[in-house]
Amino acid sequence: MDSRGDEEIGTGYSSITEREGMLGFNDNIRDYDIPFYRKKNFRLAAIAGAGIIVFITFLVIVLVLISHHSSKNDSPIRLNRPKNLIFLISDGYGPASVGLARTMSNSSKLPMDPFIRGLVASRSSSSLVTDSAAGATAYSCAHRTNNRFIAVTPDHLPCGTTMESAIQQLHMKSGIIVTSSLTDATPASFSSHVLDRGSQQLIAQQQISKNINLLLGGGDQFYSNITPLIQQQKYTTIYNSSSLSHLLNSSLSSNSFPEKILGIFSPLNLPYEIDRPDFGAEVPSLSQMVNFGLKHLHSISDDNGFFLFIEGSRIDHAGHQNDAAAQYMETLEYNKAWEHVIDFITNVDPNTMVVASSDHETGGLTLGNEALYYTWEPDTLRKVKRSSERIVSLTMESKGSRDTMEVLEEMMGTWGGVWNLTAEEKGKLEGAVKKGDDYNLSIEDAK
Repeated sequence: MDSRGDEEIGTGYSSITEREGMLGFNDNIRDYDIPFYRKKNFRLAAIAGAGIIVFITFLVIVLVLISHHSSKNDSPIRLNRPKNLIFLISDGYGPASVGLARTMSNSSKLPMDPFIRGLVASRSSSSLVTDSAAGATAYSCAHRTNNRFIAVTPDHLPCGTTMESAIQQLHMKSGIIVTSSLTDATPASFSSHVLDRGSQQLIAQQQISKNINLLLGGGDQFYSNITPLIQQQKYTTIYNSSSLSHLLNSSLSSNSFPEKILGIFSPLNLPYEIDRPDFGAEVPSLSQMVNFGLKHLHSISDDNGFFLFIEGSRIDHAGHQNDAAAQYMETLEYNKAWEHVIDFITNVDPNTMVVASSDHETGGLTLGNEALYYTWEPDTLRKVKRSSERIVSLTMESKGSRDTMEVLEEMMGTWGGVWNLTAEEKGKLEGAVKKGDDYNLSIEDAK
């Protein structure tokens, strides 16, 4: 998506110091309600269209609607638009991810397949390869920007986001549902403005101050520090899957949902879908959260509708970790969430537009290797029952006084489906363990 050149979405800051504080130049936020737009000649960037996969993605028709709004008119801008907008991002997701998931699902089609509309390439201002921050900012602001920038232009100006437009100008209800921390780069690009995606505490503070009706995901380590602000903003808070289900059932029975809900289900990212059985009723799936979110926003919204942002965040993480088993499970769960969206449009409110896309592809996944004569053995992959991330965690939890390699080999068999390792495979594991031990020792030495 091309930058809008030198056009500026006005900041409305009363001083440079105030702007710098909001963007992370210092630790103070002077005013949680700082407007990010000049009311005179307000430029509304709203996404509309249908799409699934960017940098090699599905369904992409993204329209930038620019509307001027006079400061003398406080009524909501009326556009010829669907009542509701649902925008989904499958982070780090490309054609190989789709092919793998389709094969592993034992089906010739995934639920999203009938909606494929095309492909699109993306890049950031600072690199041919975009990261999630710049990729999401292109969607949220219609601005190309530098990697690591969150809803900020290359010249350090905050740009108005579609979610801010939906809330402030169209008076829509709003929600964010992710499987990462809510403060991660992609959701942050719709709900905050910082110069570096690592400023997650600052991102959390801004998100809570945006009047977003629904926030479901991870990141408790950032929100637990701002409890007074959360209470001030009158959020109903929930912290596990059973509480989410109880709130859904009680709200449906009483026909009354809380206006604002904050659901935080892990200190940082939610566990991979493949690992979720280890967490019982503590962690909801993406599809469970989407089912809840659609019912909540539909219940509390009026004629202005709602804007819901959904991300299959951990497809990206599995790609970075080269974890094929975790990635295909994340992709299948993302498709389950999609089915809830289509069911909502079909049976509840057809006056809803859905946009689905991706920001980039990660991991360099390929389904064949010439050195192995392009053999394909999906049953080997199906034997994997936990992510590599979880196997390492289980190894360290179970180690005690036992040798690390002994425990790791046991875990690889139990959860990785790989028994009787060859000498070469053992050598690679030992090298990885040694590298990890050296890394941990260097951290301890630095303390």
